[in-house]
Amino acid sequence: MLSPVIRAAAGLCLVVVAGCAGSSSNADEEARLEHHIPAHKPTSFALAIPELDRRFHDPALGAGTKAVDPRWSELADIVRWLPELAADSDLRRQDWERVQQLTGELSRRLQQWEAAPTEHGRILAAVESILAELRPMAARSEDFPGRIPEPAPGKAAEPRSPDEPSPE
Repeated sequence: MLSPVIRAAAGLCLVVVAGCAGSSSNADEEARLEHHIPAHKPTSFALAIPELDRRFHDPALGAGTKAVDPRWSELADIVRWLPELAADSDLRRQDWERVQQLTGELSRRLQQWEAAPTEHGRILAAVESILAELRPMAARSEDFPGRIPEPAPGKAAEPRSPDEPSPE
């Protein structure tokens, strides 16, 4: 027969093991939910700008209402993610701060879009002006596809091979 101390220790071990097994599935579920990335989230700041352009120019955006059309919430999500995506790029602080300001302006324009359907042309012109300011920043960001790195200030560009065409 086991002593009461050994039985208590064995019981405690069973509780701990059962608790760990139960919390493992909860931890796995929490980790899965925490790392869920929506399908409509652009992978970079550089890709977010053309995606915003495409979505703002989608003719169906004006036809639906915010309450029933997921395009509204997806567009608002992408606008909301701009500062985060810009922070993940190599934009200078000054550019990132400007992205934050322009994000607020885009959010206001999106609210106006639903509230004033007769003003879509004027609102779209304002959005286009904002996107025009964001495009060069996206082009300067490290994550821009096809970007050619510029030499650091004060450093000469690396020499080209004789077979390489001149950039001029």
